[in-house]
Amino acid sequence: VLRIDAADDLNELAAHLSDVLSEPLADPMTPEWIVVVSAGMQRWLSLELSRHLGTSGPNAGDGVAANIDFLFPGGLTRRVLRPGADRTSDPWELDRVVWAVLEVLDTAAAGEGDPRLGPLNRLARGVTNWGRARRLADLFDRYIAHRPDMIRAWAAGRNVDGVGQPIPDRIAWQPHLWRLVRDRIGFPSPPELMPERLAALREGECPDEVPERISLFGLTTIPGGAPFLDLLDALGTQRDVHLMLHQTSAVLTSRVRETLGALGEALRIRSDDPSVAVAAHPLLRSWARPAREGVALLGNRLDAIPLEIPGADDDSAGDTEEPITLLSRVQADLRADVAPVGDFVPAADDHSIQIHSCHGDTRQVEVLRDQILHLLADDSTLTEDDIIVLCPDLDDFAPLIESVLGPAAGTMDSARQGAGPPSLRYRVSDRSLRSSYPLLGALGALVELLASRFSDAAVLDFVNLAPVRARFDLDDEALATLADWVDKANTRWGLDGSHREQWSIPAEYEMGSWRKALDRLLLGIAVSDDAAGLAPSEILPIAVEGSDAAVAGRFAELLGRLSRLCTEVSKARPAGEWVTLLQSAAEDLFATDPRMQWQEHRLSSVLTSIAENAIQDGRPSDVNLTLSDVRHLLGDQLGGSAGHTDFFRGGVTFSTLTPLRGIPHRVICLLGMDETAFSAAAVDGDDLLAIDPFVGDRDRRADARQALLDTILAAREYLIILRNGHSVVTNQPVPAAVAVAELRDVVADTVHPDFRKAFLDRFTVLHPRQRFDERNFFATESPSKDSNRSGPWSFDPLARAGAAARRSNAKPTPFLSGRLPEHDETVIPLADLREFLIHPPKYFLRRKLEITVPKAPSRSDGKLVEPTPGSSGIPRAADGRDLLLDLGTLENWGVKNRMLEHLLAGGDHESFLRRERAGDLLPPGRLAQSALDAASEEVEPLLAALDALGALRSPAAHLAVDITLPSGTRLVGTVRDDGGFRPGPIDVTVSKRK
Repeated sequence: VLRIDAADDLNELAAHLSDVLSEPLADPMTPEWIVVVSAGMQRWLSLELSRHLGTSGPNAGDGVAANIDFLFPGGLTRRVLRPGADRTSDPWELDRVVWAVLEVLDTAAAGEGDPRLGPLNRLARGVTNWGRARRLADLFDRYIAHRPDMIRAWAAGRNVDGVGQPIPDRIAWQPHLWRLVRDRIGFPSPPELMPERLAALREGECPDEVPERISLFGLTTIPGGAPFLDLLDALGTQRDVHLMLHQTSAVLTSRVRETLGALGEALRIRSDDPSVAVAAHPLLRSWARPAREGVALLGNRLDAIPLEIPGADDDSAGDTEEPITLLSRVQADLRADVAPVGDFVPAADDHSIQIHSCHGDTRQVEVLRDQILHLLADDSTLTEDDIIVLCPDLDDFAPLIESVLGPAAGTMDSARQGAGPPSLRYRVSDRSLRSSYPLLGALGALVELLASRFSDAAVLDFVNLAPVRARFDLDDEALATLADWVDKANTRWGLDGSHREQWSIPAEYEMGSWRKALDRLLLGIAVSDDAAGLAPSEILPIAVEGSDAAVAGRFAELLGRLSRLCTEVSKARPAGEWVTLLQSAAEDLFATDPRMQWQEHRLSSVLTSIAENAIQDGRPSDVNLTLSDVRHLLGDQLGGSAGHTDFFRGGVTFSTLTPLRGIPHRVICLLGMDETAFSAAAVDGDDLLAIDPFVGDRDRRADARQALLDTILAAREYLIILRNGHSVVTNQPVPAAVAVAELRDVVADTVHPDFRKAFLDRFTVLHPRQRFDERNFFATESPSKDSNRSGPWSFDPLARAGAAARRSNAKPTPFLSGRLPEHDETVIPLADLREFLIHPPKYFLRRKLEITVPKAPSRSDGKLVEPTPGSSGIPRAADGRDLLLDLGTLENWGVKNRMLEHLLAGGDHESFLRRERAGDLLPPGRLAQSALDAASEEVEPLLAALDALGALRSPAAHLAVDITLPSGTRLVGTVRDDGGFRPGPIDVTVSKRK
């Protein structure tokens, strides 16, 4: 029997499922099969079932949910229709089909080209073989899932589209290519086998492993559309199948079924769907299309099955109590499918729905932290476990979350956190492999670096990765030293001249390359950086002293390994050889803590899966892949889910939208709700599904809005939305995302006109740009436009201290509370005296207080370069600095100043030119002559004037200085004797202040 139940509350569905599972199967050792759509739903449902199953009493909390086999819809299809098969052995699994497509295209390209493949015989500029094969495999995978009739027609030799019409000649290559791929795989595709296997299933040939009862829980839409319903229909003839739908609105469901029933025929094409006209609420019209189409599929395919919908017999949403908050009123209107009538009068303290407008992503996380702390402080019954934060771009926000929130409360690191806002217990779940495993992230960064120009910023960013730092023993001080060396060496991009040849740069030109920088560094270990001359081979050394020599050596070793690896990856090779090469590179360049060995196992498993997927007919694929192909291949692998989740294991849960959609929580926060969160990739022009979309076909844009609608309905007490309201660079207003604007319009239409303006002024909270802004700490008597409560907003004591310091007119706290201890220095080096006279505050900080002030951000090509967020504070050169071809205003001044100093020191123009070229300070070749001519035009008149005055210095000599002052202190050192003018007598007195 196939039984369909529906409810608009997942708690009700979970209680119903527990009632179903409370009746044991005939064999108690047989596991229950429960199909869910996400890992988050699986975790929540297992916890919810444990509240009902096996408990000692109502609400006892001691239940057990065990012997349950959770599946995804694709896993159910595989285990019912292809028993014994798994993803690793299924020849039609997407990760394997792509290799078959790649081999077919490679075979076609080996000859004169298959004329029937048309555009596939030409590889567009910038497109890789792997990227093209992956796109085509994705197309075929969607066709198999959503257009099985079309695939069966192609297998029979008929070139038709999804609606059975002949395919135009311009896309006739698709069925031809599919048949070539099918022949290459050598095994019928799932659509070809489905009719026979469904017929056998209806006749009683059901795999023994399938239990007598199967439950599908929490489906808002029908995954796979009508073909998946065919499977459930056939399976229902042999097993008890419970399909439990999570419906958006019971009333809308009833109306859609009535409307489709009046049509008297099956609905197939999306453009013919009349359900949008029956939706009264604006959000159900614009956001609920997937849910409406799911009802349409059920209504037409399974209209004989009774659909139990609580409250579907009347126009109410099933709620007996009058909504008292804005959130509950919006939810009631959605469930009842009634348009807002504008009669709701919100309470003065109603903040159940709130939009926070911020300046930038970091500020969003700071505001989110304070909002959560306010909610916890205002309600003693609320805990972090009752709060979830959903973020569409979680990988981008995760570093900001960890930076702003700090270590989670209860950990060892949080105990050492020191002064700051109160700690929160939280977990960041559902991140990609690249973000979850530093070792895998480093491997992805390595491949990206090898495919790049090796710019200064790219190499420094790679060196700053934790596995690389651990392997070459580079601490924060060493990284700062490396950044300083790169700046002194004027390193721009390219390993050496031969590496630059692929960008049409002559191989003999190595200025600004890493080879030139290493030559200057390594030679600087052995010789001094004499300002008057060059080292052998016309090299200008960079001074390297003390322990920095070891840092230079390790950095040279790293660049040497990268250089050799860059040479190896320039050759195309089969996937198996690439896996071996990448595994060896990871061992050479990365290191992990011995306690983190599992990361190495995960890296090995990722690379092994690539090699296994490339095996066709029991042999490894012999298609040669380039580095660009591997870059796309590895990017697809590392961009997937991490495979393990931290859902509902204590604290605030951070996740993307999909895993936790529709799961009820007291507080739901939506982070990063900007237009980029709802943008969808452009439709593939070759996708036949997009020409005539069917009801139930997947649409990423519609799915994102359906997930947002499910989230709004799942919030029990508070819905908090955070977005960027102003540009962090220009401070210009940023328009709200369309979905956020639609929600705001619904809120405005819900509130009574007499109270609308006052409510909307506090509905969107405009936050200051900086966390230490004084407005964050005003204690107002009533909520205002910039605050949603009467007290101060921020919980950050450090930011409050900064705001107080800015606001206070009192005398600043002295830097030192008392006098430093006196030190009797009997010998003062002349260099120390010179350093003191040049910059007394700097000398005082470094020599007396032992404080080193970081260098100011440098300028690169006229652009201010700030430290990278999340790094060790090292100023980074702007990525993409090209070779020096023209000098700017500051660079021209530098050439003139250095020329004047060089000529005054007794040098000539030829030696100056050699030194400038050795320092990579001039454009290449003849381009430098114009800069030198312009400098000479100004420097030569100065020299002539000095000569006329008799002020030109003779060759300098060094004189020893050893003076004993009247106090007994000795002043020792050396000075330059340049001849010419000599100073008169000077009295030096050193006295002690009382």
